[in-house]
Amino acid sequence: MHNTPTTLAGTSPKSESISKHVSQSLHVGFGGGRRGSGVVRRVEGLRGRMGEARRQVNGLFESLLAESFGGTI
Repeated sequence: MHNTPTTLAGTSPKSESISKHVSQSLHVGFGGGRRGSGVVRRVEGLRGRMGEARRQVNGLFESLLAESFGGTI
């Protein structure tokens, strides 16, 4: 499996930058206290799980392509 960016389910540097900005805004918006940091922690946890799911989907997609066309990508 290649580690190249895809348009199917990948993220762009711009979306990662926006995501980081939103996370920082949440932290500041909640005053940066314990409650706010808990929200930020949950958002970051979800973001990590979404990234892992995206990698798994890409891997499955590449496997299906390889199986369908009888070769490797």
